[in-house]
Amino acid sequence: MLDKGDAEARSDYLGPRNSESEENIEMGRLSKVEQLKADYPDQPWRWKREWTEGGLKGGSKQEAVVTACLGLALLGLSALAMGAIPAELEKGNRAILVVLFLGVVGVALLGVAFKRARQFWRYGALTFEPEPILGSWGG
Repeated sequence: MLDKGDAEARSDYLGPRNSESEENIEMGRLSKVEQLKADYPDQPWRWKREWTEGGLKGGSKQEAVVTACLGLALLGLSALAMGAIPAELEKGNRAILVVLFLGVVGVALLGVAFKRARQFWRYGALTFEPEPILGSWGG
């Protein structure tokens, strides 16, 4: 159990804590992250779930969806403005040609999204699992 002196010293070191978390620590009810912080105070990379579970999962599906949404948004904006290109060019406004660039970027993003989605469909969710021993003597 923690006495008042230890709790005050820790609160000065870590900053103010609410009484509920103090009570959880005293009662032994720590969250998983708090337990990892207590077990490895000088190794903050070990506080992350990915490190303790032994692998990093790739986010290719989410990346494909976000990229596709951004590509569709840019393509939609450029499609709306394409009707105004001839009238603006007649007025001498050459800046309207940026709309064409947005359309090209939108198509490129849709291509990247398709490639990422195809990789996800082909290989599934990829997981990086580092070797426990980073190197060995002799090659």
